[in-house]
Amino acid sequence: MFSGIIQDLGVIERIEKKSGQDLRVRFKTALPFERLTQGASISCDGACMTLVEAEEIIAESACYFDIDISAASCAVTILGDWQTGKQVNLEPALRLMDGLDGHLVSGHVDAVAQLIDTQDIDGSVQMRFSAPQEFGKLLAYKGSVCLNGVSLTVNQVEDKADSNIDSTEFTCNIIPHTLKVTNLGQLQIGDALNLEVDLIARYLQRLLGAPAEQNKENKS
Repeated sequence: MFSGIIQDLGVIERIEKKSGQDLRVRFKTALPFERLTQGASISCDGACMTLVEAEEIIAESACYFDIDISAASCAVTILGDWQTGKQVNLEPALRLMDGLDGHLVSGHVDAVAQLIDTQDIDGSVQMRFSAPQEFGKLLAYKGSVCLNGVSLTVNQVEDKADSNIDSTEFTCNIIPHTLKVTNLGQLQIGDALNLEVDLIARYLQRLLGAPAEQNKENKS
């Protein structure tokens, strides 16, 4: 479990192809070595990954760690498009002693969103995103959303129908601090992001939909 508060911008040092389409990715990070335990969970651009190896280089005042990415994860997230040198939002898993400064984030990516517009507003940047409408239903005005692992507040939500492709557009205001300490400040129009809807909204959808599914099953 995570909070959506980014702890470091890690840099991809190496990407290796494993069996099939699986990947092993090595990061350089400023995260403390004691948080890089083998087998621990770590959020990488919002996707919960398992840390498989780590080392500390004292002379460089830096740590390195590896994760394995399955072909299935590459297919439904932006992780398969990563390149060497890319900066990635990193957050170690929450500990019981940690404060919940953002919102509850599971690290299970629901869909890929796309940045479609930006606008400067009083020192901040309003970003407009497009998401598949099936997940757009779970976005609410002043609700929480996680983009590339960053906990954000939704400012506007609007369902669209264009060329027979249903989508939802929503905006978030990104303050200068967030632009500086995450990779959201590096985004260009058209870039894709990992999207995770609010955990509570996901369970509410299931609870509200369950009776209808049950009735359907009983009739068959």
